[in-house]
Amino acid sequence: MPLEVEWQISYKPRMVVNPFKERKPLSGFTTFRIGGPAPIAEVSSPEELLDAIGDANSRGLDWIVIGHGSNILAHDEGVDKGVIVFSDDSEPKLKDCIIEASAGIPLATLIDFSQLHSLSGLENLAGIPGSLGGAIAGNAGAYGSSISDCIYEIEIATRKGNPLRIPKEKLSFSYRNSAIKRERIPILRAILRLTVGERSEISERIAERIEDRKTKHPDYRVVPTAGSFFKNPLNSDGDRVAAGKLLDECGCRGMRIGKATTWHRHANIIVTDGKSSYAEVRALATMMAERVREKFGISLENEVLFLI
Repeated sequence: MPLEVEWQISYKPRMVVNPFKERKPLSGFTTFRIGGPAPIAEVSSPEELLDAIGDANSRGLDWIVIGHGSNILAHDEGVDKGVIVFSDDSEPKLKDCIIEASAGIPLATLIDFSQLHSLSGLENLAGIPGSLGGAIAGNAGAYGSSISDCIYEIEIATRKGNPLRIPKEKLSFSYRNSAIKRERIPILRAILRLTVGERSEISERIAERIEDRKTKHPDYRVVPTAGSFFKNPLNSDGDRVAAGKLLDECGCRGMRIGKATTWHRHANIIVTDGKSSYAEVRALATMMAERVREKFGISLENEVLFLI
């Protein structure tokens, strides 16, 4: 169901020189380090993002917005649509327990900011890579909590390039999903509501989560990966079961196709040596999902997005 909006924000597009004039390999914009050339526009603020959308629309160029590329598998041959890469280094704004932040900032930056100001609610997300916008779209979570727990409202860009604000209640958040992800709507900004806590306790929880994550996930800066490939499915009792456990029981740990393989510590994580391809990773993921379906009668759903 299309999103219902609360109110529209006034915005006057600015004239910009064609931001899509260069075709660059998508491998440089995803943590899998896979992907062929595409018309790419790199933007560093919500306003620049709106400008790029306006420019693409004026040229009749289809487009998609990505953040830090930590949950994307891009095709080897690239894409013809415009790819807007949104990465922002601005500092969040704070009033009482309310934080307003650009969707292009790293999730880690937001967590550090909340820690600095003794605000609790995001600690369980520590160590998760990617941008704030990507985390919201996929309703990122860990240890029983999700980022949607802290969202108050967001500001999006429509396909026409108009900014709109939408309250949390209209975003249809669910396990690793949202209306934003389903409809591929770009997020400009987010407003989060946190709670006051003890800074020392917040810092301790963040450190614990980061250390725990290091044992369960490879460092994408060292090993090309997109993290967990499949969502945790529901079993016959309606409870979530770890996809990694199912894959392990199907003998998927250590499986390999070409340069793509499952990580030696976690069967739900596909890694490469930096020289793999879209075809190899997708073929491996398909084989993994087939094994689970044959053994347990459970269909795994991709958490990684395919950019083709």
